[in-house]
Amino acid sequence: MKLKLMIYTYLIICASMILFNIVCALVFRCRERQLDRVSLAFAKKIRKQLKKKSIVPEDIEYMQKELRKTQNLRAFDRTLSTMSIKSPKKVRRYLDEMAPVFIRLAEDYGKRNDLQAAYFPYVIQKHEIFKGKNATGIITQMLKMVRSENLYCRENALQALYSIGNPDAVVKALQIIDSSENYHNNKMLCDGLLKYTGDKAKFERKLWAAFPLFGVNMQVAIIDYFRFDSEECPENMLQIMNDPNIDREVVYSCIRYFGKYPYEKAYPYLMAFAQSSDNKDWACIAIAATALAMYPGDKTEAVLKKLVSNENWYVRLNASKSLDELGFDYISSIDIIESDDRFASEMMTYRLDQKKLKEGGEGNE
Repeated sequence: MKLKLMIYTYLIICASMILFNIVCALVFRCRERQLDRVSLAFAKKIRKQLKKKSIVPEDIEYMQKELRKTQNLRAFDRTLSTMSIKSPKKVRRYLDEMAPVFIRLAEDYGKRNDLQAAYFPYVIQKHEIFKGKNATGIITQMLKMVRSENLYCRENALQALYSIGNPDAVVKALQIIDSSENYHNNKMLCDGLLKYTGDKAKFERKLWAAFPLFGVNMQVAIIDYFRFDSEECPENMLQIMNDPNIDREVVYSCIRYFGKYPYEKAYPYLMAFAQSSDNKDWACIAIAATALAMYPGDKTEAVLKKLVSNENWYVRLNASKSLDELGFDYISSIDIIESDDRFASEMMTYRLDQKKLKEGGEGNE
């Protein structure tokens, strides 16, 4: 009896879940159709507005009233996305004239729940509504959203500020995030900085000026940004890398920078890191071993061959990879493979086997 009861209960739960999923699918489908209808209505309205030489006050008032509804804002976003493909210049002119609408809407959306509030800056950054504009009101509201505990609000507000291209506003936003207790992934920060639309040279000067004021997480994000975007700051990197008060994570990022952009003055420091006797700092040695792949020469080769014997597996692996990139083939590796050093022999054999498998796979394609 108890077993039957359990089976029936289980079947009822399964049936309820299936029914729930069906209802949800129907509701979402109805909402999607409703959104499609609203989008079509907006599209007709916008097309009429686009045909005009300039937007009249009545159009601005109408859009300001309608876009207070989140559903209408979604439809507006969808319509613009479609029309931008066919008529980008007309849409750009239209958005420039509609900018005052979004300035007035900013405070209203800032008071909404997190999900609705986050969507507003998303639309701003997606269509670059305020790119290159002196949008003080919007910037003020975005800086308020950057203080939000909600990740989507913070990230979308940052994205909107990147799209505006005001260097002071972006630096201020980074300082707000850095000083708050809300964790923000530094990869997201780095990827966002790469989307900055304003004057890059001016922006980077502002970043360097504020760099000492940031915490470790933000400093790493900024160094990573320069690593992916600019090879024009090796002296700054060298100075930071050799600052004894700088956190080791920041030093590691600087080493990676010189592993992408070779710089003669950095070479002796990379060699010193690679030859460190402190095996507790194996991460630094391993990263330096990778960076040395960009600095060919007998001294580099000698250091890397020595690192293949290091007790740390990652150090050995990175050193063997760098030797491989420097053209260290089987014939050159024979003395290591046949040596009594088991660590070095196994690592070089492993790397050569991996290389053969890769070359074999490419040959079969």
